[in-house]
Amino acid sequence: MTSPSLQTLFLPLEQGLVEARTPVLFIGAGWYPAFSPLKSQITCWQPFFPAAAELSAHGFHMVDDLPVDGAYGLVLIDIPKQVEEAKFWLAHALKCVGKDGMIVACAANDANGKRLEGWFDSLGMASQSLSKNKAKVVWGATPATKPTILSEWLEFGGVQALSNEEGIGFISQPGLFGWSKIDQGSALLADNMIGPLKGVGADFGCGYGYLSQAILRKNPDITSLHLIDADSRALACAKENIKSVQGERTVQFRWADLSKPAASLEPLDFIVMNPPFHMGKLTESSLGQFFIKTARHHLKKGGKLLMVANAHLPYEKSLRESFSAVRLIIEKDGFKIYEAMA
Repeated sequence: MTSPSLQTLFLPLEQGLVEARTPVLFIGAGWYPAFSPLKSQITCWQPFFPAAAELSAHGFHMVDDLPVDGAYGLVLIDIPKQVEEAKFWLAHALKCVGKDGMIVACAANDANGKRLEGWFDSLGMASQSLSKNKAKVVWGATPATKPTILSEWLEFGGVQALSNEEGIGFISQPGLFGWSKIDQGSALLADNMIGPLKGVGADFGCGYGYLSQAILRKNPDITSLHLIDADSRALACAKENIKSVQGERTVQFRWADLSKPAASLEPLDFIVMNPPFHMGKLTESSLGQFFIKTARHHLKKGGKLLMVANAHLPYEKSLRESFSAVRLIIEKDGFKIYEAMA
């Protein structure tokens, strides 16, 4: 089912309020059936694997990296919830749109919809708007001159160098899970990692690579580690963040949806994971349960899963249904860490 924000994003085009100028750049793209006839003129950027895979399946042209310039006649944006990320996408749209082009952006009312018109004003674009489906779509033409605030939005929403309390440096970006801090659950798992871990393993939902860095640093007998995440930007950051601890070991990066088995992934000796809280319309518990089933599918007999999750989530039943032995390692600060043996 098409999301309300996507339905609302295309209303100005469907109602003839905005001309469907080409070529088209779609930032944060999602599949919308009514726009399929123009797909040969559309360039789509979508860092989230499930949405990108759906677009690819429908024949849309995908690009790996967000374009940094161009002369697009129309730029569409399905605005994200994180503020710096949203401004970053808008700033990129303004860099990419042509002289006589148009930008159309939409957001849910509780996820920047009420800020959009003000942001268009800040970028020097006289805008019009329409509200429906508890979302707001705003559109405006290219301003005569690029505003000075553009570079600020690009800087604050881009990849940034950060460091944690221990002085360990890493890079991250607004829009990634816990982008500017160490997730509390991941930190607890890193401190209570039952080991030693050895052989071939994986970090399921690796994010920007905090846990992967800890796994490699603490376990010298690991020969190979797979870092897997649904966000291509997270993988790009993780690739840089584990360089200092990788050594001679093989590290592979995989862009995938771990709510289902990953194709061509070798049998694993161990998996470490901090499952995400949400993906699309999946609830917290159902997504984690899918991750558990995927983990069991990929572990060798006798392989080990180490998992951290919010203490209130009902994962223990799913773990016991999938694994031969399950034990609670620690419960602390609202989190539980489990060890499960395949």
